[in-house]
Amino acid sequence: MGKVGVDLQEWQITVDRNQAALGRVDPLKHANIKKTDLKQFRNVDQTIENFNKTLNALKEQTANETRQLIQLGLNKQNDDAQYGK
Repeated sequence: MGKVGVDLQEWQITVDRNQAALGRVDPLKHANIKKTDLKQFRNVDQTIENFNKTLNALKEQTANETRQLIQLGLNKQNDDAQYGK
């Protein structure tokens, strides 16, 4: 059977890079549509608000998962040290 292990530094770089990519997605700014009767623009502010809420929830979830994945790498490294590679 082959070796199984983790390069902790590479693991953390990869996990952090994925979180950072999501961090570069900015919330949408509200549109300044004062008055319109065009159906497709009536709810644009609500759509933007929903998008921003969803984006914030995704960023929070990703931050939590990033911490968990880094801990997973640490646990694997500790297991390797304890039980041999």
